[in-house]
Amino acid sequence: MVKSNSKHIFYSVLASVMIIVGFSFDNVQAQDFEEWKKNYLQEFQEFQNEYDREFYEMLQKEWEDYQSENTPNFYEKPKLENIPVIEEPVFTGPEPEKPKDGSESKSKNERPKNNQTTSETDQLKDKKSVSTSESQDDKQPKTESDQEVKLKSGPLNPSKGISTDFKPTIEKAEIHSKQLQYFGIPISYKYYAAYEKKLGKSVNKNAIAEFWKHLSTKDYPSFLDQIQQVRRQLSLNDFGYAQLLHKIGNQIYGAETNESTLFTWFMLTQSGFGTKVAYKNQKVYLLVKATPHVFRKSLTMNGTKYYDIQLSDNHPKLPKKFYTYKGKHAQKKEKPLNLLFNQLPVLQQEQKQRNLEFTFRDSTYSLSIPIDIQTVNYF
Repeated sequence: MVKSNSKHIFYSVLASVMIIVGFSFDNVQAQDFEEWKKNYLQEFQEFQNEYDREFYEMLQKEWEDYQSENTPNFYEKPKLENIPVIEEPVFTGPEPEKPKDGSESKSKNERPKNNQTTSETDQLKDKKSVSTSESQDDKQPKTESDQEVKLKSGPLNPSKGISTDFKPTIEKAEIHSKQLQYFGIPISYKYYAAYEKKLGKSVNKNAIAEFWKHLSTKDYPSFLDQIQQVRRQLSLNDFGYAQLLHKIGNQIYGAETNESTLFTWFMLTQSGFGTKVAYKNQKVYLLVKATPHVFRKSLTMNGTKYYDIQLSDNHPKLPKKFYTYKGKHAQKKEKPLNLLFNQLPVLQQEQKQRNLEFTFRDSTYSLSIPIDIQTVNYF
């Protein structure tokens, strides 16, 4: 009887302890859940600004059927089959006067017997003078400004790559880290796990609008700040910057997926570029305002051309008919994507030799010149 009572008391105490521990654990879980919920609501429900909200509301309404325009070919007429030959003009002017002292100077009409030898001699003299001037310049003391320019233009160490400084503003948000190869240079970057979103089976204006809303309620300025860091370090022009965003989108969402295209569209729009997206037969297409003229399919709207820019080899081509919206983001000035460049990008160097041959005056010449493969791939 005593053993039975003792056993009953033991189980009662054990049950009480388990209830107390369970209650405490539930309290801790509840506090963590409330804190997570607070951050979740902050991260997932607030638009970054009213312009993003207005654009989202516009995307839900103004979509119409449009038709793409085919850019004319480079040449409307065929090239000439035979290169025209122009005869050298015959000098018919007055003869130059002889010097008063009677000495005869060489006139311009008198040519040496061996023109080729003379021209080669002149070239050697020019090269010698240039090399002499360069050697004299090297002897000159370098100023601080010269040293600064040399340091600023110094190449990035490609073997180390680039690690960005990502400063999130959302507390305790889940962050993913990834690395991609950008023309031979490893780039490490971070992004919010909340960016990852699937469109679903049906692609229409509502699905695209919801994707815009999803990214608009995240901390995208911090993400773009780190991508701008990469752009400055690699000296990328607008096209290179768009390529970089597209590669990141492909890595986060999958190569050439609708989500990847929408990600590139969103980030380019938030970077101030004139963009549009279109859809047809469950596929999303990116259109970008660009300069100078591009020989690609385009859409003209309110006097502005938006081009089907190819950001990768497998980039989907714009169909003949599609749906897109008429409005634009009110905060952005819609600057064009500039395809020109004023300096070469800083890329991983991969030198190879290329053999070239050409014939000139019945003689064949062979040259072996170095080329940088990554620069060729970039352009």
